[in-house]
Formats: sequence, C-alpha cells, structure tokens
Amino acid sequence: MNDWVKDRNFVKLQSKIKNESVPVIRGKKGQTQSVNIYKLVVGDVILLETGCRIPADCILIDGNDMTVDEKYYYPDVRNPVRKEEVNEDNFSDNRDPFLLSNTLVSTGSGVAVVCAVG
Repeated sequence: MNDWVKDRNFVKLQSKIKNESVPVIRGKKGQTQSVNIYKLVVGDVILLETGCRIPADCILIDGNDMTVDEKYYYPDVRNPVRKEEVNEDNFSDNRDPFLLSNTLVSTGSGVAVVCAVG
C-alpha cells in the first residue's frame, strides 16, 4: 500500500474520531446531553458504559463493577484493572479511581468527572 493511500485512510479514521460524542451532565438542572469529545472541559461529568473509550483523564465518582483495559499505557498489564470510586468510608483502602484517556471500559459502568483535557 502506498503512502498516499495510508494517509487518506488515516484522515478518514481521524474524522470518525472527531465526530465521537460522549454523554455529559452539564448545567444547573443536571440534564444529560451529547457532547463532542473535543468540546469537553475540566469539571464535566461524563457517563461511561462497557465498550466505550474514555475521552479524557477522569476520576471515577460512581461506579458499578467497572474494569478498564489500560494496555494502551501499560503493555505489561494483561487483565483489565478494577476501578472504584473513593469516598470517606474507603479512602484508605488503596482504591484506584483514576481513568486515563484512550483506555477502554471492559466491564461495568460509571460516572466520572473530567480532570484533564487536551
């Protein structure tokens, strides 16, 4: 395959990613709306479910049996990593509430707050 075809296919793939949206809870009334991943801002509350790609670095604030595939960052990690929110009852139990951009939700669902974009 020549370089021109590769470049054209890459541009097509990137345009699909740019059109990706994520459900976000915004506003005073807490309504859910679909927002393009490039329009996310720090403090947005996003809804995550099995199979979705995490669009930005986040902290899990509510989760339901959530595991995340972090091979994108840690190739030596073979199994999905369990993610659990931290609260005043379990803050000393070494919970892992951090969700990294471009990782995939393997199981479960959750609500997370965006802490870094870009």
